[in-house]
Amino acid sequence: MSKTKKPKISQDKSLGLNSKILRRDFLNSTLLGAGSALFSMSSPIALSASLSAKDGLYVNLPQQVKDDWYGYGGVGDSKGSHGNTPDTLKVAHAVRDSAFSPENIKNLNVLEQYDLVIVGAGLSGLGAAQRLKELDSNKKCLILDNHPIFGGEAKRNEFNIKGQVIAAPQGSNSFYYKTKYDFDEDRKYIKLLNIPDEFFYGEMLNDSKKLVFAQENYDVQMWGEELISKGHFVDEQSHDIDPQWIQNIWKDKLKRYPVSEKVRNDLLTWKYTKDMPKDDDKTNAWLDNMTYKDYIENVMGLDEEVTKFADPVLASSGGMGCDVMSAYIASLLGMYGVSPDAPVDPKKRHSFPGGNDGFARHFIKWLIPHAIHGDNNFEDIMNHPINFQGLDHPDNSVRCRLNSNVVNVAHTNSGDNKSSVEVTYYKKGKLFKVKSKAVVMATGGWINKYIVKDLPRSHYDAYNRFNHAPMLVANVALTNWRFLHRLGITACQWTGGFGFHTNIRKPMHIGNDKPSLDPNNPIVLTFYVSFEKANQGYTAEQQSRLGQYEMLAKPYIEYEREIRQQMVKMFANSGFDVQNDIAGIILNRWGHAYVTPTPGFFYNNEGGPGYANIIKSTPFGRISFGHSELRGYQHWGPAAAEGSRAVDQISHYL
Repeated sequence: MSKTKKPKISQDKSLGLNSKILRRDFLNSTLLGAGSALFSMSSPIALSASLSAKDGLYVNLPQQVKDDWYGYGGVGDSKGSHGNTPDTLKVAHAVRDSAFSPENIKNLNVLEQYDLVIVGAGLSGLGAAQRLKELDSNKKCLILDNHPIFGGEAKRNEFNIKGQVIAAPQGSNSFYYKTKYDFDEDRKYIKLLNIPDEFFYGEMLNDSKKLVFAQENYDVQMWGEELISKGHFVDEQSHDIDPQWIQNIWKDKLKRYPVSEKVRNDLLTWKYTKDMPKDDDKTNAWLDNMTYKDYIENVMGLDEEVTKFADPVLASSGGMGCDVMSAYIASLLGMYGVSPDAPVDPKKRHSFPGGNDGFARHFIKWLIPHAIHGDNNFEDIMNHPINFQGLDHPDNSVRCRLNSNVVNVAHTNSGDNKSSVEVTYYKKGKLFKVKSKAVVMATGGWINKYIVKDLPRSHYDAYNRFNHAPMLVANVALTNWRFLHRLGITACQWTGGFGFHTNIRKPMHIGNDKPSLDPNNPIVLTFYVSFEKANQGYTAEQQSRLGQYEMLAKPYIEYEREIRQQMVKMFANSGFDVQNDIAGIILNRWGHAYVTPTPGFFYNNEGGPGYANIIKSTPFGRISFGHSELRGYQHWGPAAAEGSRAVDQISHYL
């Protein structure tokens, strides 16, 4: 054996992979006995290949995902639902592969009837239910969702670290408030749901380093990084130099950053240019018919290294890199060169402890008052447990039914005589059918085009132009963050390896829960990891497929190894103890985290309406479509508003 290469077992031991951390939860209720199963395929991408209908209405789903793929889920209400669960993957891919028997679905008896059925209990679905209740609180509404908890990607992870419970976002996260960049919808729903209009955070006291923290996870990647104590890690892999930390690379106009003079000047031009395109339909259509890479390199005339610098930032907000994303969506997301956005005071960018699950919890409490234990105040809604039995109680005007995978949505009559809609869903190995006067599809386009039967060709073709990118959100709980304090940073960015950015969030104060910032106390670092394949010649669709395969094919232990290796590489020299400082790791895998608008998404380059507008503008009979993708970007307030719009479109049927 070579003396220069440690055996893998030794490497794993040195990384702390044998340490007793909160690593696995083999008893998650969602696994349904999958612990004894073996991988029968190379990736869960193909999970549905052998699914079949047997024994009448019962469907036997193969247990092909081992529990060590899913991994530890934390504590609290969300412990059995972190990212796409094995069950949701299997059923979704079964729908895609037409594995459910049309004859079985046709012969099912209708068990319940409603005024409105909403497919999807994410923020769009909750926004749809809110609008219906606003129009008529007596209407009977059923929300169906495939996960064990509502919220879509707006859910939390929770860790119990030495008796202290700390929450982190599974995905959807961050919002402006009281700035010129606020979404109108955000302000509307914050007022409607009685969410406070002022938030308080823990501070670091008596700190001679005077560290500056962000309150969320996004602005520190680019837009507000100059206002935060941020460090860039550079090493031989990315810059052919000895590993080092460079704090605030923009402070001296990149003089310490290891790039050529030309690239340095081009990066500064990209970041600080005042020559912005106009904000009008003609200009926006022009932007939407080129990629952001085209704009940077051909319109601005900048070096391709600028594009590579921007790729992970754009991917973190939109799923893919500059080579396939429309320049117009880049402008909507505030990317440099196409958007005049200036850094926002970090005190005006917010994040609830569990990310946007705070909004989902407020929606569900507004819709079903006994859905969360306690009173109707901010502290109780945010901190009290969910009353799962109360979500689907027969006395509710709005019912929320979880673990219910919708597999078929069809009008009861053809032609113009569409008198009702039947919705079939799969739950606990059995198919069920309900009937409704109308349906709102608050689920993503990747599944809508398969489960809505006889979808008009215009809608089907439009949905086929939607591309989606996966995202892995890894929450790493630490017993302390002394190593970051020694470095004098609260946020960091790097090139190559696992992820590209993470930071400490200021802890929000909620009621009597008022944590402070102390390097000796536990925290959670959140890694948003994209799988973009920029500048490799792949189309957006190919990048989506490759990214999904890469994310889904890898078992939990391999991700844990990568996380530990990355943290050792960056932080070992500042005192990070990989064997003792990590308290737990939760992985949230989202197969279709982002819609990724390619050129023509908003302003069709073939001369017709934009693909999103085709879906939004015309319901299919009694079925309307309202989901966040239709905005071209994911944000909580507009997502809820899309659900609300969809209800208005079919309200005359109710």
